[in-house]
Amino acid sequence: MQPLILPLILVVHALLVFAPAVSMWFAMSRPAPGKRRWLAMVLALTGPLVAAYLLVVIAWVPSYSGECGGWLGETSPCNGFGQYVTETLYWAAMGLAVPAVVGLGNGVGVLLLRWLFVDRGRASASSLAGGAPSFLVIQSDAFAVLCGAPADPRRMTALAMRHHRGAVCLGRGGEVFTLVEVNPLHVVTLLDRLLPWRKVPARLVGQPGPDMSLEDVRARLLAILQRDSSIADFLAMPADAAIARLERAQSPAELIDAADAITRG
Repeated sequence: MQPLILPLILVVHALLVFAPAVSMWFAMSRPAPGKRRWLAMVLALTGPLVAAYLLVVIAWVPSYSGECGGWLGETSPCNGFGQYVTETLYWAAMGLAVPAVVGLGNGVGVLLLRWLFVDRGRASASSLAGGAPSFLVIQSDAFAVLCGAPADPRRMTALAMRHHRGAVCLGRGGEVFTLVEVNPLHVVTLLDRLLPWRKVPARLVGQPGPDMSLEDVRARLLAILQRDSSIADFLAMPADAAIARLERAQSPAELIDAADAITRG
């Protein structure tokens, strides 16, 4: 048994230090629904630690000689095999504490690095909606102008995805449609929800209606500007100038361009 002690220690410490980072990377690489993915990540962190601990305990238990001892090498007769097993469980946990903490740190480090440099760039800029202002999105207390077609991928925060559901939209050709769904193109993680600035690629789903004229849309925009709404702090011009700009618009395209100038400057 003695010649195997050093190789066993090296294997266990390597498992504790490096395995959580490797398993975390693969757990984050596999597509899965949100809850299953988080469960896989937890197992990736804790699985190697549990495996290493059990490996040490299983290796030490068969070496029972009737003597129990501690870190300093002192020994005394065991009060039965149960005491030896209990002490083995305790000293194995104490002996593996430091490399286990290092391994957990490595796993969390991989989680952060993967999020910062890989997951945030899943959708390249070329695959996302861009170009000229395309359609106007009107929520209950705010409005915004988006580029591309509704079905084009675009980067949105989790909060914006919730707010866009049910919004009424006006296209440059005068078509009016409602956003019935906002579909993320990959699983929205807990970090996506906790960090309000983090954006994920998503695709909008619209359906025709309601029946609104240009004046109806203009009236809704003016109502938002004239009351104390959340958009007031983000206007690119004074409210009076913004209202005048909207009132001068004579077509859906001009109204969209005016709204774009108001909100983007």
